[in-house]
Amino acid sequence: MKLHKLLNNIIDNCSLEDVEITGVTSDTRQLQKGYLFFCLKGFAADGHKFAEKAIELGAAAVVCQQDMGIANQIIVEDTHLCYSLTCAAFEGNPQNGLTFVGVTGTNGKTSTTHLIRDILKGAGYKVGLIGTINIDINGRKYPSRYTTPDPQIFFAMLAQIRDAGCSHVIMEVSSHALKQKRVDAIH
Repeated sequence: MKLHKLLNNIIDNCSLEDVEITGVTSDTRQLQKGYLFFCLKGFAADGHKFAEKAIELGAAAVVCQQDMGIANQIIVEDTHLCYSLTCAAFEGNPQNGLTFVGVTGTNGKTSTTHLIRDILKGAGYKVGLIGTINIDINGRKYPSRYTTPDPQIFFAMLAQIRDAGCSHVIMEVSSHALKQKRVDAIH
């Protein structure tokens, strides 16, 4: 997907060359040539420290919150929000047309999401579930590393859920995911 099309309605001032973007990530260990790299500030590390490395590894561009003094940088106010919106756009905005139920809180998220999933399945709906134990796409299960996955994984899973013909997504939404704006592309 071309950079300008990918960032359409997300970033207003992209003056970089309209290059082909082959993937989106915030992890240099997953970065491949042609990827769009996002510098995210986390609890343990600041992705801005990896901006130069991302360019060296072949990133087509780097999205950051401050001037890193590197070529092919795009400076935005909030990289977490832009990352979530861009991951959704890269996957074709799979959240559109799906009905979501998000469960948050300290205890009971897993039990509650499984109950809601079973009620909807009993009513005849095809349902996807994203949570701590696993990701369940209409009965097909995948391992889950986080309660609410990183946007790169999250929107790829939503595309699979959509493509499987599901109409509903039941998901656990951690407070950490809310703070990192992982689900901000979803209404």
